[in-house]
Amino acid sequence: MLKIFRRKDLVMRIFVGSFLTLVSVAMVITLIPGILGTDVDPALRTVVAEVNGEEITSMDLQQRVLQVGRANRFPQEMLYMYTEQILDEMIAEKLTMQEARRLGVSVTKKELADRLRKDQNIFPQGKFVGQQQYEEMILSNTGLSIDQFEQRYQDAILVDKMRMLVTDAVAVTPEEIRETFLEDNERIVMDYVYVDPTELGKQIRPAEEALKAFYDKNVSRYQLPERRLAKILFIENQKVREGMTVTDAEVKKYYDDNKDSFRIEERALVSHILLRATDKETEKIEQAKKKAADLLAKLKGGADFATLARENSEDPGSAAKGGDLGWIQRGQTVPEFERSAFTLAPGSLSEPVQTTYGIHILKVITHEQAHVQQLDEVKSQIENNVLENKTFAEVPKLAEQASAALRKSPDQYASIATQFHATLLEPAALSQDAVIPELQDAQGLQREIFVLEKGQVSLPMTVSGGHAVALLSDIIPAHQGEFTEVRDTVRTDSINEEAQNLVTAKTADLIRAIEKQTTKDLKAAARSTGLSVKTTAELARTAPVPSLVAVREIDPNAFNLQVKEIGGPATVRDGRFVYQIVNHISPTDADFENQKKAIVERLAGQKRRVAFAIFQNSLRKNLSDSGDLEIHRDVMSQLFPSTSATP
Repeated sequence: MLKIFRRKDLVMRIFVGSFLTLVSVAMVITLIPGILGTDVDPALRTVVAEVNGEEITSMDLQQRVLQVGRANRFPQEMLYMYTEQILDEMIAEKLTMQEARRLGVSVTKKELADRLRKDQNIFPQGKFVGQQQYEEMILSNTGLSIDQFEQRYQDAILVDKMRMLVTDAVAVTPEEIRETFLEDNERIVMDYVYVDPTELGKQIRPAEEALKAFYDKNVSRYQLPERRLAKILFIENQKVREGMTVTDAEVKKYYDDNKDSFRIEERALVSHILLRATDKETEKIEQAKKKAADLLAKLKGGADFATLARENSEDPGSAAKGGDLGWIQRGQTVPEFERSAFTLAPGSLSEPVQTTYGIHILKVITHEQAHVQQLDEVKSQIENNVLENKTFAEVPKLAEQASAALRKSPDQYASIATQFHATLLEPAALSQDAVIPELQDAQGLQREIFVLEKGQVSLPMTVSGGHAVALLSDIIPAHQGEFTEVRDTVRTDSINEEAQNLVTAKTADLIRAIEKQTTKDLKAAARSTGLSVKTTAELARTAPVPSLVAVREIDPNAFNLQVKEIGGPATVRDGRFVYQIVNHISPTDADFENQKKAIVERLAGQKRRVAFAIFQNSLRKNLSDSGDLEIHRDVMSQLFPSTSATP
């Protein structure tokens, strides 16, 4: 399969149709060395990729990664996961623009101006914000000059034009529309029997003699790998923190050193009532305006805002909270809403405000100007931060000291644990692929234990919630497990095997009972074999049978069966699933007409995305084959240390 189709769904959603959004609403991005987790060698802050002679620099890539991360609220430590996909997309954009120029496709100044006029940040309600504000907004939001910003906008339009050119011939057939409609809307009701090995296993009580016989028969299964015994000193962050204090001087110094972090931007505490309607829904807009006027009259007459919001607002996120949106800052909402929120006096109500979401009535609770919080306001927060910093500095030191003390006096591990406020852990013998049950995220410590010699002490290792040091006390060589050593595993295996045998036997009994029937009746057959029958609600293809999996995963043929027909047995989670169709609910022609347009748009969009992806992939393949595509992975690995080194 082509590489472009192997991308994560999330990444595809980020890129398809989102480039203009990233350009126009990107947050302020300051490219600081090490912002992605490492300081990059200045000599490598050069070219990441060369696409037919055009360069993608490390700065270009880093900026795009940060834009995508900000726009999608990815944790900073996860950004490296998307670096390859983002670079692929940047390469695809360059290739597309190069092909556009080769074909003579371009963007006129009028096309650029028309597209900019649709940007509500630049032309709120169709009115230009003014050249000075435009320049200031672009510089503060993107770090770009007007020329750079408009060039990026123009590039995005060019890619859009190529997308339309390449996918213009895409068509959706009537058969595809009908098939998709049926897949979306057909429903079935079924009776079913699920022969569940887990439930059968609960009834099995193997005798000790049977377990021993099972062990003797399957003795080769029970080879035990090398295992290791270790004494582990766990120095817990929370325990160390509880023994620390913070002085007023430390609080004052932290406040003075970090005043910018206590700056509160201008903000308003707002509640609203939303009546949803889009610009295209003319009749609905008028109805919403009329209802908003009625609600506003009630509010001015003394009605409770929170009560009316709970009863009438169509914003599910705030309606249940009486319309409360909490604090909002400039730039967080659409322009029309923002203007009302920041111009209304505290305690006042707005007239109905129309936005892309519908009609709003706002109530401003209070309004704060931008300011730096006073020390008293943030003292508790600072104390927590200082404690956190002191803890993270102290715990590694204690772990180093504990490790050194253990190396000097390994037989004194218990007293050393007490000395360094550590918890002494003595887990059962560990195999290489086991986990240390008392610790989380301790894979590094686990690996360390398996390279130590008996009596050696590990380096301090970071684990979830602190640091740990291990003393290897014994090595148990790989050997044939004796029955007493592996009895619990033998019992589990024996029960599982017997349960599977019961599943097979009971399913066979059920099928035989069905085959003997003249008129097929799953319920009667189940009763005769001691099995229980359940009945589903109406199910679509993607709907799960309760506690199991989706219908189409159980049997893709289920929707082709007629009422009373029996399907299965299908294997589902090691059990067997037999079913009988009780009802088949077909959608109506009216449903089809109502959904047809949306289905056509959806299928056409899917086909266009696939067609354009194939087009871009073919451009890349041709360039790779000609040797005119170079990716400098030394730069990639310096920028993003966790990036794969494979193409």
